[in-house]
Amino acid sequence: MTPTERQTLADFLAHPEQAGRAMNLAMLEGYLVALVIGPSTVAPSLWFSRVWDHENGKEAPVFDSMDDANRILGSLIAYNNAVSGQFSRDPAGFLPLFADDATASADDWGKGFYLAMAFARKEWAQLMAEHTAWFRPLLQPQCPADAKASSAALAKIHTFWQHSRPATETAQPQRRVDAKISRNDPCPCGSGKKFKKCCG
Repeated sequence: MTPTERQTLADFLAHPEQAGRAMNLAMLEGYLVALVIGPSTVAPSLWFSRVWDHENGKEAPVFDSMDDANRILGSLIAYNNAVSGQFSRDPAGFLPLFADDATASADDWGKGFYLAMAFARKEWAQLMAEHTAWFRPLLQPQCPADAKASSAALAKIHTFWQHSRPATETAQPQRRVDAKISRNDPCPCGSGKKFKKCCG
């Protein structure tokens, strides 16, 4: 993920037209991390909606144009791919955003992580019961004191779920949105719907 893509996404999520419904960048990263390291792959068509409306998952994003939609969706997928790539290469080397960004809320990061756990609530609940200590620095982090503890816990959870997943199921990076899309094109989130009836 390039710095430009990251700033583009951060600016869009913080724009007044999103009326505070959208996740901020810290919450989004926690959300993506839990999706990437979790017990099963979650299709973007399922998790996109919470990015734009983290409380209810019902409000659609407000794009200025097709080009704007392409930029934002491309940046979102790039962030997901960056998180996935880091855990594929070096799980123990991942540091949460609040570790070195004073503007990132550790509390929001934890909220994002918790939101993503809802996609496999039973499996996560069982893991929390067995390894409670892993989750305290993730769900109730203190910035930046718990950054290293969070990183260690994430590596343990990643390893646990990697060993538990079926051999045929591995987290695959989502495809980038490189070509321009129109309202009648398939939505790049992977839902199979037309863009105008999905994320557009």
